[in-house]
Amino acid sequence: MTEIETFVNDSKLPSQLKEYFTTSENIKGVITKKVLSEIEDLYIYYTSLYKFDTSEFSAYTITSLKKRKGLDYFYFYLKKVIDSNMDLKTKDKSFKSNSDYFFLRDEEIEILFKEAVVEFCDLIDKIYKKNENLNLKKPI
Repeated sequence: MTEIETFVNDSKLPSQLKEYFTTSENIKGVITKKVLSEIEDLYIYYTSLYKFDTSEFSAYTITSLKKRKGLDYFYFYLKKVIDSNMDLKTKDKSFKSNSDYFFLRDEEIEILFKEAVVEFCDLIDKIYKKNENLNLKKPI
């Protein structure tokens, strides 16, 4: 077992990356202990703060290694790729709803807001017209 393989096996990297790094002959010529340490540091950073798909993290890492010509700024390159492309969900308890997280994109919030405004205006109109069949409770 080579020094790199030992380092990979002892690291805190996800199992998918460990398997790839120890079995792929193409990647063995590219990776160094420094690069592996940077990948491990990023993985620890993200697992500490977020919930995410480790296979996706591994895929972006492998793809980034293959695309990069030089590895001088690999840490920052990979971090940018992950921040831009991965679905990262916070582990912060203050954003927790029941047993799962609830996230909305800006477009979804805008749609919900517009629907709420229309519904509110309809209710105000019914109140103004003294509608006898006014139901203020929305069915669930």
